[in-house]
Amino acid sequence: METSINTIEIGSIEPKLAELTDCERKFLLLLANDLTNGEIAEELCLTLKSVENYKTKIGDKLNMKGRDKLARFARKHPIELHHWHKQQVNPPPRKSNTNNDNQAANPDSANDT
Repeated sequence: METSINTIEIGSIEPKLAELTDCERKFLLLLANDLTNGEIAEELCLTLKSVENYKTKIGDKLNMKGRDKLARFARKHPIELHHWHKQQVNPPPRKSNTNNDNQAANPDSANDT
């Protein structure tokens, strides 16, 4: 059964986007901006056949068929797509305990006190 764009709840957007790869989310962002298949292929360094494959894979994951439905979905949820894309491209910095890092790098320095 195909899901209507209108029946997707905001709470169910996150799990659906989590299933997509970063490249698939970027693909949707480009699709939302009305880029042609050729323009998407050029932007993502793909062949036209790969663009078609992406549309099919994304459609299967989101339970939607067709370029128009995918583009409407992407236009309806640009903030979520940008959020996910930004998280993948620029992940938050990992907190590190510099004291432990220094001890791991130089274990003898811990005994110098």
